Amino acid sequence: MEHRQGDSRGRGPPAASRGPGGAVVALSPQATSSAPGRPAGWLRIGELAHEAGVTKATIHHYVKIGILPRPIKTNERMAYYDPACVERLHRVRELRERRYMPLPAIKELLDRHGEQSLGLVDAAVLAPFRQRDRHSRADLLEACPVGEHIFDALVESGLLSPEPDGTFTADDAEVLSCVHAMIEAGLGNDESFDPDELSTYVKAMDALVRDEFAMFNAHFLGRSDPDDVARLAREGIRFVSQMLCALHRRRLLIRLEEVTRMEEPDGT
Repeated sequence: MEHRQGDSRGRGPPAASRGPGGAVVALSPQATSSAPGRPAGWLRIGELAHEAGVTKATIHHYVKIGILPRPIKTNERMAYYDPACVERLHRVRELRERRYMPLPAIKELLDRHGEQSLGLVDAAVLAPFRQRDRHSRADLLEACPVGEHIFDALVESGLLSPEPDGTFTADDAEVLSCVHAMIEAGLGNDESFDPDELSTYVKAMDALVRDEFAMFNAHFLGRSDPDDVARLAREGIRFVSQMLCALHRRRLLIRLEEVTRMEEPDGT
């Protein structure tokens, strides 16, 4: 009896399955074995969950929305997952935790461009900033003599961020210059100035950056050409940085006006 190509009846699992977005995904060589039952190397859902460090519910959800390919079912109660799903689940977790990407954006990125496009985007975004001048600790302290202990406290609190080689960027130099100007203006001195109080800005900026990552990645990453995404990211850094300066000043003045009105005798 002639078998149609791809017919798996009596011949073990098919040579391909439907992956995310309905695309045909080639299966591991072990999956094409003619041996009945479990394909060599393939995983039950509990095994996949253990290897990838996720829950079974997460796997079911990812299959449902197309991030993972559907498993091969050998009967009504047994299904097996390609071992490549372990690495894919690790990548999904990394994109969620480190890049704050929502699941729809992750799916589109992996389906359209592949994760390798992230390296191209990162390199293109960082290139112009890496070409800027670097400064040694000694150079910064000579230009802005805030004192060794304040400098160390600024590094500890995150206001200054040394590179792996111990040098500092132009942004670090600008931050230190502002701190030095604050001290010189009378906003603190060697005894009263507490760099830890400035860590509130670091915490606020970290929260803001996380939200910015999530918004930008949801709109652009994986949905546009990597070069275009990098251009948009560079422009976003420039314009948002300018906007934050004006917005911070405006919000401070609004708050001061509100306090002033509340303290007026007639409340007007």
